[in-house]
Amino acid sequence: MRLIPRPRARPRVLVVDDDPVALTLLRGALESAGHEALTAADGRTALRRIDRERPEILLLDVMLPAIDGWGVLRELADRPHRPRVVIVSGKTSDQDVVRAFQLGASAYVGKPFGVRALIDLVAGVMARTPGEDRARRAEVLAGLTGPDGGGAPGGVPVAAGVPIL
Repeated sequence: MRLIPRPRARPRVLVVDDDPVALTLLRGALESAGHEALTAADGRTALRRIDRERPEILLLDVMLPAIDGWGVLRELADRPHRPRVVIVSGKTSDQDVVRAFQLGASAYVGKPFGVRALIDLVAGVMARTPGEDRARRAEVLAGLTGPDGGGAPGGVPVAAGVPIL
């Protein structure tokens, strides 16, 4: 008989940011919203915690010591357990947003952001099936790069606190 693991009662979220204030704020907000919140201050620690703790969602800053957010995304591509990734970054250029989605991010939020909006975004990303997530990523990329890959008219609609789902 094969046992099927039961889903966790509290979804596990790993917050990766080198700002201790951001880690504390997000951990508290996520726990208040019913999540189990874990933290890491650099990419190398994040990858170890992903392997050991298996979070469902990763809130990932791009500018990190040891291994940056881009390196974490590249590493996750080869891992059997890949959490959904929400980039939370002050880097909101067209190139950064496109790169994140090309590397498999599920959503992108510019800093500063509203904590309630981020918690709602986490819930929305978790509610998607893997197929819905892939389709949404393709849809967002098509909108960001345009049909010819040359960029959407008017640029990328990411501003501080405005998520791209």
